[in-house]
Amino acid sequence: MTDQATRPSMLARLRWPHALLGLSTLFGLVALRGETRFAQPLNDSAFHMQMVRWAGGQIHRGRVPLDGWYPWLSLGSSFFHHYQSLPETLTAYAAAATGASDQTAYLWILYLLLATWPISVYGGSRLLGWGRWTAAGAAAVASLLVSSPGYGFEWGSYIWSGIGLYGQLWAMWLLPLAWGLTWRSVKDGRRYAAAAIAVALTIACHFIAGYLALLTIGVWVIVLGAGHIVPRLLRAAAVAVGALLIALWVLVPLIGGTTWTNSSEFFRGTIFNDSYGTRRVLTWLVRGQLFDHGRFPCISLLFAAGLIICIWKAPRDPRARGLLGVFALSLILFCGRHSLGPVLGWLPGSADVQFQRFEMGVDLAGILIAGVAVGTGVNALRDLFARRLPGRYAVLLGAAAISLLVGILEPAWSERYDYARTSAGYIDAQRTYDSTQGRAVDSLLATVKRLGGGRVYAGLHGNWGERYTVGYVPMYAWLADHDVDQVGFTFRAINSLSTDVEAAFDETNPAQYEMLGIRYLLLPDGHPPPVPATLIASAGGSRLYRVANTGYFQVVDRSAAITADRTDVEQASRPFRESDRALHDVYPGVAFAGGPRPAPTYAGNAPPRGTPGVVVSSTEDRSGGVFAASVNLRRTAIVLLKASYDPNWTATVDGRSVKPVMMAPSLVGVKVGPGSHFVRFRYAPFGAYPTLFAIGILAALAMAILPRRTTFARRLRFHR
Repeated sequence: MTDQATRPSMLARLRWPHALLGLSTLFGLVALRGETRFAQPLNDSAFHMQMVRWAGGQIHRGRVPLDGWYPWLSLGSSFFHHYQSLPETLTAYAAAATGASDQTAYLWILYLLLATWPISVYGGSRLLGWGRWTAAGAAAVASLLVSSPGYGFEWGSYIWSGIGLYGQLWAMWLLPLAWGLTWRSVKDGRRYAAAAIAVALTIACHFIAGYLALLTIGVWVIVLGAGHIVPRLLRAAAVAVGALLIALWVLVPLIGGTTWTNSSEFFRGTIFNDSYGTRRVLTWLVRGQLFDHGRFPCISLLFAAGLIICIWKAPRDPRARGLLGVFALSLILFCGRHSLGPVLGWLPGSADVQFQRFEMGVDLAGILIAGVAVGTGVNALRDLFARRLPGRYAVLLGAAAISLLVGILEPAWSERYDYARTSAGYIDAQRTYDSTQGRAVDSLLATVKRLGGGRVYAGLHGNWGERYTVGYVPMYAWLADHDVDQVGFTFRAINSLSTDVEAAFDETNPAQYEMLGIRYLLLPDGHPPPVPATLIASAGGSRLYRVANTGYFQVVDRSAAITADRTDVEQASRPFRESDRALHDVYPGVAFAGGPRPAPTYAGNAPPRGTPGVVVSSTEDRSGGVFAASVNLRRTAIVLLKASYDPNWTATVDGRSVKPVMMAPSLVGVKVGPGSHFVRFRYAPFGAYPTLFAIGILAALAMAILPRRTTFARRLRFHR
């Protein structure tokens, strides 16, 4: 018989770091369970869910939702062509594969990714070479952050009552693994393909997180020391180039279409362009407000201890130098555009980077550094007591370490649990509003969809629209939740050339309703229409009005062109938008980004008297990117489609292809001669995706196969 005394007990076999990881994950699963219940979203989740629905609609049409006309925000745009849309696309495919609704797939993926994020942190820490207790300590801290800015790796960035940064959530899960895998590749020459794929997926899920992952590869080269620098540079270059090749399907459309994407004038000089500044960021860091805003700074104290330990270990431990390096890089970037003066301007694409979002790097590095404090403390206790305790009692050290850490983190655990419970309470309250006031508003939106022919205005994000709500949900977010074409939910489709034009909308100018195709007003009771309008329905404390205009199409004379580019569309078109010329069927052309100046459609200084023509009838397949109209023209004029200009617009007149042109303020039109005609606009999706995917697949295969063959060849030569 086996001696029972020599058989290890279950307690002895238990890996206590794994128990701590499981406890951290279980905490998220329990605390966040309320987020799986649907209530109309009030934050950025409104348009992320809208993206999932659009992608799902394309899938049901038999299309791959990589590109297409996204009609719902900022007068429409080729949103998926320019945006980090992989998370929403995969969510739509998950819904289609499981038979779940789009919103159910969205909520459960959000819940599981957020609750299980400690697993990713643990894996990333282990890949970086740290021990189990260090990795488990980092995992325990991962879900407990709360910051003053509120855009980092914390629950408030994602949950219902927070900000709703769905794409960043996917990148949050990927970034620890990307850091760990690229570290292995640069340091040891291992896992090139896995590292490149992880970085490429991070890029596809969130451009700024992917940008940080690429910059981090350079940090690894530096912190590993001066010895063998050339091999490390080659390894780093192989991973970075491989990642870029795999991500070409995202990067080529993004970079190639830069000329035709908006660079908002409203972001210049704000935190969205320049971040918060060095003094403010360092003040938050020193006062513990980057990791423990509004509570006892337990995470900040662990971070401070881990920082001291890393600095002490740095001369002899490259892992410590690595964490210090990525923390310093992220902190400098997070401080903003002016932290290093013109140096940050040398970074590729830095003019379009929102530096305040690099808080994510500060958070992740801070989590890993706090984990170093935990790991060092547990290992020190183990070394101190291992010789003094009998073997059968030494296993209790793990339980004691977990209990001590839970006690240290108790203020953060309690605060985060209460925060999640409060959010769940808001969800319950909103569900009540959805089933009462919301149903009444939905009846008005059904009227809008039945009548069609134009957009809805229910206030702007920056005016009274912020206070016009269904429960907690602003009405412009409610419209997005119901796929209503609207003007008002600003700075969401930020690539659209109409972004700044929408933000500068003057609700008192009837001409702007005409040029933006706004046919309906949705207003709270007691709020008079800002322009002449006819009441057509009312319900649930809201009133629906109709504005007399031409809707999506208009036949216009083209006057002398204005000059604009992606940085000043709103400023260049302001004199026209402040005038009443749109009401008299006169629009300027646009000489865009150094392009030719479209000639006026009439001779002399003023157009002929009388309307140039009329729209007889029109149809719209907005999600399909097809708009058509029958028109009758008295003279040569422009048939104007009130959708954002994009170079991928195509057009036919009576079946004959014609080249669309840009019209002020940011619209698309075609020149048509006198008579009756049928004009059709269609957005033609980007067609090079198969080639770009093929390049990426070949690059991944090459990185997986060639290093192994090279190692095999070296061993073979040595054997011979």
